[in-house]
Amino acid sequence: MLQPWEGESGAKREDRLEVKLQGLVCSGQVSLGEARDAIFNDWQAAYHLYAQTKGHRAK
Repeated sequence: MLQPWEGESGAKREDRLEVKLQGLVCSGQVSLGEARDAIFNDWQAAYHLYAQTKGHRAK
């Protein structure tokens, strides 16, 4: 089933979380396993946990 794009349960919000977690993994702040588990188990809770986390991408 497709997700709606907008809204609290929307794909746009989930995509933002994925980009945020990518940055956190690349900077070593979160392990890849943690990021995978966060999205798989409850991406909405993960969004609230990680959305405001400051991330620094490795160059």
